[in-house]
Parts: sequence; C-alpha cells; structure tokens
Amino acid sequence: MKLDELDKKITQSDLDALEVFADRIFGKVGIDVEFTRHFLDRVNDDRNGEQITGSELTRLFKQEYKRWGKPIAQMGPDAEAVMKDLQTDINMPFALRWDRDNNELDLIVKTVMRKKDFKTSNKEFPVESIIEDREDRTDVADRLADLANSQITGYFSSEDELHDFMYNELTSDEDYHDGGKTIDWAMGRVNDDVKGYIGEDSEIWQWNKEDPNNPEVYIQGYGRLMLNQIEDSIVGKLKELTKMAERGNFEQIQKLLDRDILQLMMKSVVDTKAELQATRKRGGPKSRGINKESILGNTLEDELAEKFAEVKKSVTEYGVGKIVPGVNTTVDVGPNEIKKQAAKFGNKVSKDGLPKKNLR
Repeated sequence: MKLDELDKKITQSDLDALEVFADRIFGKVGIDVEFTRHFLDRVNDDRNGEQITGSELTRLFKQEYKRWGKPIAQMGPDAEAVMKDLQTDINMPFALRWDRDNNELDLIVKTVMRKKDFKTSNKEFPVESIIEDREDRTDVADRLADLANSQITGYFSSEDELHDFMYNELTSDEDYHDGGKTIDWAMGRVNDDVKGYIGEDSEIWQWNKEDPNNPEVYIQGYGRLMLNQIEDSIVGKLKELTKMAERGNFEQIQKLLDRDILQLMMKSVVDTKAELQATRKRGGPKSRGINKESILGNTLEDELAEKFAEVKKSVTEYGVGKIVPGVNTTVDVGPNEIKKQAAKFGNKVSKDGLPKKNLR
C-alpha cells in the first residue's frame, strides 16, 4: 500500500480507470466489468476502518483473474459470488448478467467492504496478496508454493516458467524486498507432479511396471516417449543422416544437427540409463527387474581393444591383400610389392601377404 493512499478517498475518475483495467484483463475470458453507483459510496465508507485504496483494488482484480478468471466466466449468467482478499479483508460481491446488446457477459460489482470473516451464502473466490513487506519470508514462500501446487499436473514445462509464475505472483504494483531468495525457497517447496520437468533436459516421467527397463521419458521441449521409442528414433535419424551423407547432402545434415534434437535424445537415453542403474543400486521396489548394464556401454579402452582385435583378425586370417598380375598390378606395383614394402619395416610376409610372425 502506498503511503500517499492511506487516507485518499476513491474518486469517480479513479473508479473509471479501475474499470478500464479490470475490463482489459477480464476481457480475455469474455467478461466486461461494471460498478454500481453504490460501490463508490461504500468504498469510501468509514465502516471499512482503513481506507480501501486503488492499489488494493487493482491488485485484487489482478489476482482474481490469475487464479479464478476462467472459473468465474464458466459460472454463466445470473450467478452471484464474492471476490475475497484474505490478506486485506476486502470483499467484493458481484453478479453476472448477460448483455444482449453487446453479446457479452457483464460482471457487475455490487458493493465492497473491508470486513474480516465476511459471511455469505454465495460462492467465494479467495485470493491472498502476498507482497506485503511485513510478512515473514518463509510464510510468503509457503504461499507461493501452495499457489503453484494448486495447478494441474505438468503445468510448468520448465524451471524458468515456474520462476516467472512465482515472480508475477510476488510482484504486482509493488516489489517484495527480498523476492529473489523468497522465490528460491518457494521453488524448493513445489511438488514434482505439477512440474513438467525435473532435470534440465530429461527425466523419467513414469516407471514401467511391466518392463522396468523401458520407462516413459520426458524430454524437455519435445514431449514424452518410451525409452525404446527414443532409441528407435535415434537409430532412424542416424540411418537418414547416413543416406544424406552418401548423397553428399552435408548442408542439410548440418541444419538437422543444429536443431540439437538428436543430441538431446541421445543425452536423454544416457541420463535415463544412468538413473535406472542408480535406482537398481539403491534397491527398493522400483529397482526390481532393472538389468545390470554399463551406463555408457563399452569404455573407450574397450572399444579400441575391440577395433584392434577386428583389424588383427582381418590381417592374420585374410592378409593385407594379394597382388595378382593383370588384376591389381600397376606400373609402380608389381607382384612382389607387398614383400618389398614389408621388408622396409623389418617384417616378412608369405606369398599371400600374410605376416609370418607379427600379430600372431
């Protein structure tokens, strides 16, 4: 609340400006806001105790729209309810009427009062202003977390989106003096089920009871797939890239690689397998049925050893090649060329090009 507003009464021009603001935000759900003549008298009534200010009313409309905009619109014509600010004790009874001339739903604010424990038989839409400096930071963080936890499953698709949601709730007309730390505390209190993310890039979204080695994986910015579907997709993409390379279409390959989706998928597979192995190692119900495997497959050393073994087998079993006169001889390469070249390195080969001692 601004200091210069403490005793300032609301004027008709103030009310007109408030109506324009309320129309702008509630217009997104097809509602036009109007005030009765009685509202102006009651907003300045001494029975309110403290003067109801323009900032309080603006914030109340903003918070009501964010939390209850769509539910209010879904009530339809002839419904009555109360907007309620639990922090400032401001109550605004309203009625919904259908405007046939303008083909829209009118929200008519009948009156307003600052009264604690206001009683009504109509439906209430409570909100809480959470930016007052006098509030304890922990309480503010709890309220932010509660507000986030009231959203539907998977509502927040990224950490940044969750942060922005909390920031918008924390700062309206005023700034909270320590908003950064408060938001950090609040984000730690948000339940995983309303997050569409856990890690930065991917996470196990749902464990698979029928096949523990094939969970459903959420990939940030892409969606949810079974692990084997991601692996099949990677294989398909690599095959397509190979075909493009064979056609010499490297420019298109570069464009596809620049999109990062292939790298993201590959990382999600590695991260998921790492999480599976970590779960298997921890034990417990979720670990049952998870196969033991190396997270990254063979190590680089193992891969090199395998490659060397393949080359060794190829050379020892099939030789490095046999030069046949008239088949693969040239002006510079004769039938004894392999022996000549091997001798330069101190090696001896048979007539078929097989090494006599080396690599055996």
